[in-house]
Parts: sequence; structure tokens; C-alpha cells
Amino acid sequence: MRRAQETIVRRMMFAAVLTLSLPFLAFGQQQYRVVDWQPVRIMSEARVLEIVDIKVAGKAITIGQPFAANDDWLDTLTFRVKNISGKTIKLFGFGVAFPELNANGRIPGFSVVYGVDPAKSDSNSRKPLIADEEVDLKLPEDQLEIMRRVSMNLAGTSNLSKVNILPGLVNFEDGSRMGGISLRRQIPEKP
Repeated sequence: MRRAQETIVRRMMFAAVLTLSLPFLAFGQQQYRVVDWQPVRIMSEARVLEIVDIKVAGKAITIGQPFAANDDWLDTLTFRVKNISGKTIKLFGFGVAFPELNANGRIPGFSVVYGVDPAKSDSNSRKPLIADEEVDLKLPEDQLEIMRRVSMNLAGTSNLSKVNILPGLVNFEDGSRMGGISLRRQIPEKP
């Protein structure tokens, strides 16, 4: 009789532990990810664009700080970029790199681009970005698919966990251009 009671108690404890562990098992499917700045020398001190927010699956993340996300996190990665130049921007872009895919000293990446497409005259063509205006940008699906294939070839998995932000370039509506700019947000100093 005592043995039967011990068996029942063990089964109840096992069921309780399993029930309490389920939320952690579900969370365990997520991995830590990071969006950070690429350690490069910026070629221009000009303040033209700022990344004012980054979200994954609609939740704000902090640059350089790990966060938990599912395998599809790159599909929902969104950069909110603000024009702080005081001029209208016709075209701009910045790079993203995948440092865990270091291929013989080269880190694969691609550009995230926003701009007016003169070949499109329909409502889907993007408008110039006026001063103080903000725009949300996602990683291009076609480029992301290529990067996942590269990852599978180099690392044996398409599950990338880190993205680095590279400097940008800008074409203004007045015809002037600027390259090698930082998109880091500048926090004003307190007096």
C-alpha cells in the first residue's frame, strides 16, 4: 500500500514538474539574437540619417543587446530611419552584414535601400524623404533568401543570429551625394 502511495506521489510530482516546465520548453525554442553596429571607421561626420528605432516582431530592441526571437526574426526586423539632414533625400541605403558567416575574412551582407524609382510612376513608387520625416524599412526578401542559402553552404544552417549595421550613403534631391555616413542616433548632451 505504501509503495502504491509513493508511486502516485511520484507521478503527481512528475506531472507537476512537466506542467511547470512547458512554458520554459516553448521559450527554449527561441534563441538569442543581436543587432549591432559593424566596427568600421566612419568616413563622414555629417549627420544625415538616424536609426531611431529597431523592432523585431513589433517589439523594440536595443542595439548591441541580446534579445530572444524565433528563427523567422529577420523577416520581421524593421529599421525606423529619420532624415535629419535638413534636405530632401531622393535615395539612401545602408549595409547589413552577417558576421557569423565570415568567409575567408569577408563578411557577407547586402544593402537596405530606400528611394524613388524613376521606372515606376504608379502609387507604389516611393516619395522622396523630406527633412525630419521617418520611414520603416525591412530587409529585402530576395536578398534575405540568398543570405540564408549562403549561410546553409558556409555554416550548415540557415538560422542566422546576428546582424551588423554598416555605414550608409545618400543622394539628395538637389543632386549632391554623401557616402560613408553613420546612422547612429546622437543623444543631445544635457546642459
